[in-house]
Amino acid sequence: MTISMLIGYDLDGVLCDKPPKRDKPYNRQKKAEREAYAAELLRHYTTAAVRFVPQGRFVIVSGRSARYRSEIEAWVRRNGLSHCEGIYLNPKTRTRRNMVEHKINICRQLDVGLFYEDDPAIARQIERAGIPVMLVKEN
Repeated sequence: MTISMLIGYDLDGVLCDKPPKRDKPYNRQKKAEREAYAAELLRHYTTAAVRFVPQGRFVIVSGRSARYRSEIEAWVRRNGLSHCEGIYLNPKTRTRRNMVEHKINICRQLDVGLFYEDDPAIARQIERAGIPVMLVKEN
C-alpha cells in the first residue's frame, strides 16, 4: 500500500486569484469604506476564479478568517476542490504574524510534506520552520 505525501495549499494567489486590495489602511477607513470593502471581499470569496485544481492528497491552509467558512466551503465545492482533506482557516485576528503561525502550526500538526504559498515573506518563514515550500508567482 502506497500513501502519498500530504500537500498544503494557500487559497489566495495559489488556488484562486488574489482578493482586491484596500484603498487605504483599515485604521484610516471610515465605517462606510470598511463596509464596502467587506462586501467586495465577500464577493471575491464567493466568485474568485480558480487558478489550479490539485490532484492527490491535499489540504487548504489559509490566512482567511474562519468567519467566512461557509462561503469558502461553498466556493471549494463549486470549483472542483471538494476532494481536499480539510480546510484550515485562521481563527485569530488577521495579522501577518497570526497567519504565519497558523500556517506553520497546521502544517506541523498534519505533517504536510510541501506547502504552496504566494507571499515570499510568509514562504521564507514557513521554510525557516522546517516545512518545504514552493513559492507560487503570478503569471
